[in-house]
Amino acid sequence: MVTLQDKLRTILKKRIGSQLERRRILEIIINDQGVWAELARSDDAGLQAALKIVENERLTASDDTRGSYVNGICNLSITHKWASLNELECARIDNVEGALKAMHAAAGVSECVIVQTCNRIEVYLNVTNEFDVSTFVARLFPSVPPELIGRYEARESLRHLMRLASGLDSMIVGEDQILGQLKEAVEMARKEDTLGPDLGLALSKAIKAGKRVRTETQINRGSVSVG
Repeated sequence: MVTLQDKLRTILKKRIGSQLERRRILEIIINDQGVWAELARSDDAGLQAALKIVENERLTASDDTRGSYVNGICNLSITHKWASLNELECARIDNVEGALKAMHAAAGVSECVIVQTCNRIEVYLNVTNEFDVSTFVARLFPSVPPELIGRYEARESLRHLMRLASGLDSMIVGEDQILGQLKEAVEMARKEDTLGPDLGLALSKAIKAGKRVRTETQINRGSVSVG
């Protein structure tokens, strides 16, 4: 039986060349409540709602001529979901303190945090319209093809952060170790003076949400920590 996701994958493959970009948009669609509300009516209604998201994402991408982001919080990441162990190793940041300082000094960056585990390297930033993502990625990940770096902006970056803190984005769903790793990332950014009020609040709320998810559900029951 062909599912809605199968149909979407076929459409995305025809319209979007980058496999990573297809995965990113598919994740946005899957997490969109409007799609599932339409899907409750019929497969076709759900598919049409999903296609609207695809077109909006493509229009947003076409408007991005110099690689700049809108003001606010964004995320750059490479994770086990699409990268091999060798690719993750190439992306690994050995000197986190130095990287934080360099990132904070980059044009358009007011806050920055690095979350690094065995299965992911993620950078959370608070940026202005002076931020040039292409230049930033090339400097931070010189040994990694740019198409391997996932990108989330604004609401999607915050949604991704909440999923991460809740253990929903981990290799083993619900594992607990990621909360400690987020706290360590926050402390490191504070130590290097790269964490401000906006990103600090987002991370604080995400950590609280992650704790609440584990307290009020059984998501971490029997899980083994693999961040």
